[in-house]
Amino acid sequence: MKPYRGIRNRTVLILLAIIVMSIGCAKRDRDLRPDALAKALKSIETLTSADESWKNDTALIGIMGEDGVSFHAMLFDAWSEGTDNGAVEAYVPTETGSRFDKVSARERGRAYLRLVDTQRALADLEESVETYPASPFLRLEISEARLMSLDMQGAVKSLEKAVSHSDRPVYAYILMEAAHSVLNHYAPALKATRNALKITDNVPYLDYREGRACAALQDYECSIKAYARIEDIHPKSLYQKAQAYSALGNYEKAAEYYKKILELYPAHRSMMTLFAETYINMGKYDEAVKLLRDEIRNKPKNTVAYVLLGNALLLDGKNEQAIEALDKVLAIDTNIPRAHKLRAQALIAAGRIEEAEKELEWLH
Repeated sequence: MKPYRGIRNRTVLILLAIIVMSIGCAKRDRDLRPDALAKALKSIETLTSADESWKNDTALIGIMGEDGVSFHAMLFDAWSEGTDNGAVEAYVPTETGSRFDKVSARERGRAYLRLVDTQRALADLEESVETYPASPFLRLEISEARLMSLDMQGAVKSLEKAVSHSDRPVYAYILMEAAHSVLNHYAPALKATRNALKITDNVPYLDYREGRACAALQDYECSIKAYARIEDIHPKSLYQKAQAYSALGNYEKAAEYYKKILELYPAHRSMMTLFAETYINMGKYDEAVKLLRDEIRNKPKNTVAYVLLGNALLLDGKNEQAIEALDKVLAIDTNIPRAHKLRAQALIAAGRIEEAEKELEWLH
């Protein structure tokens, strides 16, 4: 069993999702001429048609911006119509030291990035820094490559440079928050999110991430405020608010939100045990038992539900019923310490001391 591998894969997927989700926003912000794509496609055809064409980069210079951003965006978009492998092959430099060589390395790096070949992507993208030292887009691409390779510290450093060279670094702050969160550095993650929120307050994702960071820092009041801003449009914020209220000991509000979730999204039965546990914390044992028995009918091998059921019955003074529930869960899985502990307590309460001693021996 290797839990790290699962965490690593999930982390890569999350980071890829963040990067892909943000690409559309970044493209819309670029000021490019309408005919740039057609020119880029024509340039590619020229470059690949004859060897001598590689030495003539006049057509390419014609669609470049101050630092090559227009060229970089349109040529990459043009290749999106084809294949990334084809893009990599087309960007092989042939005139070392020329401006085209540097631009070519950048585009080839972007193509490698699309292929998730982060080592080659970084090599080509970092080579381009000498030509475009002030380009925030290039810094972002390097950061994306570092994030994909799980070099979080390196990504943060690249993103700090991207922020310093950009007038509106929302995307850089989003990636910075992601990197810090993976490192469990929640204070700087929260700072990055709030810096992004100072620039734009119309990105629900940022409100959600602020709430998550506040919760990780155990500032639950802050978390609740952040989730409140997106409660009507982000269903998961309801769950996070319920969790925050539970952490604050406000079980009435937590139960209110769990109930709302189940009313709006009845398919989300994973909330049932949390809802029931909130009722147990409130001393509403009958309500908790009802929820848990309903959950067990739907999922007969839900060990968490059985353990909570045994706990609710024990607290309600129904010792024999508690023992019966705990016997059932231990028949499913004997290696649940909490079930053994609760069963020992129920046996003692029922006056079955010898059996309780055996349970206590198992625990020790």
